Amino acid sequence: MIKMALTLGFVESNNEAECKALLSGLRTTKELGIRLLIVHYDSQLVANQLNGEYAARDDQMVAYIVKAQHLIQEIGEVVVKQIGREEKAHASSLASLALALKSELRREILIDFQPSRTIGD
Repeated sequence: MIKMALTLGFVESNNEAECKALLSGLRTTKELGIRLLIVHYDSQLVANQLNGEYAARDDQMVAYIVKAQHLIQEIGEVVVKQIGREEKAHASSLASLALALKSELRREILIDFQPSRTIGD
């Protein structure tokens, strides 16, 4: 299991920030050559958008979802599961960790930094 946190260098909506974190994780997964991935997601809306059950309406969210789905196809088997309330505390802890960690600790938990809003990076 790889735990990863992402810090953003720009302001984003909650759902868009979650998609950026997902894209970062999917890129890392692809780079590591992992062919099976289970994504534990705390946003029912975004999880259902990724699974194709809901349609994204905002242009930016549509672009994020399309990019995520493209990366998912490149990886192989990716299962997106919505986590329950009890598991959200752990996800929140990783988010807080990304904000608080010093750079020398980044060797133990993967922490990515997204400096701009681009989808392709």
